Amino acid sequence: MLLVSGYTFYKYRARALKIHWKCSTNHKNVKFAISEKGRALIIVAGYRFFKYRTSGSKIYWGCLTHNTHGCRAVIHTLHDMTILKCHNEHNH
Repeated sequence: MLLVSGYTFYKYRARALKIHWKCSTNHKNVKFAISEKGRALIIVAGYRFFKYRTSGSKIYWGCLTHNTHGCRAVIHTLHDMTILKCHNEHNH
């Protein structure tokens, strides 16, 4: 088990020097939606996250108010929407 920001993770897969972890919780409060402009969104506890970057198999999501409030809350997922990281601490 691994504990990060209050979330527990279990070892999902190990290859060469990389270890992949999955969150132990089922993230029932996570919702996936489409914005009015047709863009993908993740909603966690009422906060909306937008996709801002894709790199390899990872998708990086940032709080929708990042540009206006400088909020640093982020989510990292795989393409199958497996949540790798959920830093859901907001400054607003």
